[in-house]
Formats: sequence, C-alpha cells, structure tokens
Amino acid sequence: SSGFDAKAWIMLFVIIFFFCFWISGIIVEFTGVFDKPGISDDDRQTMKVEDKKSKLGLVLYSFSPVANVKKLFAVSHRGDQNLAVLNGVRVLSIGWVILGHSFNFLLLTPLSNFTNLSLLLQSNLFALIPGGVYAVDTFFLLSGFLT
Repeated sequence: SSGFDAKAWIMLFVIIFFFCFWISGIIVEFTGVFDKPGISDDDRQTMKVEDKKSKLGLVLYSFSPVANVKKLFAVSHRGDQNLAVLNGVRVLSIGWVILGHSFNFLLLTPLSNFTNLSLLLQSNLFALIPGGVYAVDTFFLLSGFLT
C-alpha cells in the first residue's frame, strides 16, 4: 500500500491551510469583501486598503501574494534605491555559508562515532550542505549591490 503516513498528511494539511489563506488574501484584495460599511464607491477607489478593510479583512489581506510581492520589490522615491528583499536573501545566504563551514570544520575533527556521520549523510537535510557553494556566490553577488 502506498498510502500517506502521518507526516505526509500533516504536511498536506499545512499546505492546503496556507493555500486557503493565500486565495482568501487575493479575494479580499480584489473584491469588496470585508470592507467597512458606509464607504461610497468613489471613496473606496481612493482609500488605502488599511482604511477601508475590517480587522479580519486586514488579516486575510496580509496573505495576499500580489500585495506582498509589490511590497517586497517596492523602491521608495526618497533617494533610497535599495531593494529590501535583497538584504533578506543576503542574510539567508550568509547563514547557509556558516552552516556549510560548520560542517566542514566538523569533518576536520576526529570522529568517535562513524554511525552518526552515516546517519547525517543519509538525512534529507544534508542536501543543504553541498548547496552552500552556491550560497557563497549569491552572498558575494548581493554584496555588490551595497551602496
């Protein structure tokens, strides 16, 4: 039998749960659902989302992928030409580099239990270690964008 085990069902539930919030965010963003009552259609077009949506509407709106991508890649016109998302990717890259170097230093020390090493090499999370080479390149590339 090739049925799902408990972990697979939990993961499937989590994915469906977040997908429902994602779709709800899109619906709230592009429709009048969860708008505050008493707002005219003309005012609705010019108002900020934060002013026209109810609290539940704002919670669901925060999951909208369209709004989040706009915020992530927005460049303010105050003279700041940096994309804030690049700093986040750079932080993740340096964390990945540190993880890879930590593992390499572990290999340079004498091992007392080779069974633990073989279990580590067989785990799915070990796939992150060889990918650290690309994280170094990503970190250096993004550091070039610093002003």
